[in-house]
Amino acid sequence: MKDLALMLSKIGLTNAEAKAYLALLDLGQSTVGPIAKKANVSYSKIHALLEKLVDKGLASYSLKERTKFFSPSNPKKIIDFLERKKQEINGLSSEALQMLPELQKKFGANPEGERIEVFEGIEGLSSIYNEGLDSLKEGEKVVVLGASFGIPSGRKKVSKFLEKINRKRISKKIHYRLIYNESLRDDAEVKEWKKLPLTEIRFLLDDTPASVNVAADRTMIIYWHQEKPKVFFIKSKPVAGSFRKYFEVIWEKAKE
Repeated sequence: MKDLALMLSKIGLTNAEAKAYLALLDLGQSTVGPIAKKANVSYSKIHALLEKLVDKGLASYSLKERTKFFSPSNPKKIIDFLERKKQEINGLSSEALQMLPELQKKFGANPEGERIEVFEGIEGLSSIYNEGLDSLKEGEKVVVLGASFGIPSGRKKVSKFLEKINRKRISKKIHYRLIYNESLRDDAEVKEWKKLPLTEIRFLLDDTPASVNVAADRTMIIYWHQEKPKVFFIKSKPVAGSFRKYFEVIWEKAKE
């Protein structure tokens, strides 16, 4: 039951709504008392939860001698619910696209200066990485010191994310030079990276828990060795220039 409740929560129901819907499926047509007890939800809240399920098309009710009886809708209605959500999102996307030119004007009226931000997790990493790639012109170069795939438990997500980034940057003809820790020399994924176009790789004996990525005037210091990668983002031409010079010194010492 916990797994079903979790799955229902993922598609847009609250945890309490999911419990109420599952209780309703088990009971069939019922008054609110047994549903509240089965769902382990307080009697004062169950009415509102059931009304929300009715609004979402996942339940219905009938009146018998002034008593309201609730019934579960066929679980196939969940697909209809998701389709409605999809249409709502598509509608919001269209509205956002219409607003975008005006918002961009306002954004452009306040040109970006230097900034420092902190991002966490793959989503945050993806957001700032893609922003950086979008800002680069075709043929520009990126350098990475201490390239990593993160901790073993999170490697699959990191690898999937980096695969997307690679496709995007290669299509833009962005050149990568990366310095990995020596311990990754025989890593199968690193060997695949070495075969990629517009990619140069060298290795350094010293272990670096964080990686430094420099692209144009952007520097990202990424700490990989925790469940959620943490990114310290710096937009500053002087800072990026300093880190790039540091990279060039290390590059000369690193081994192919």
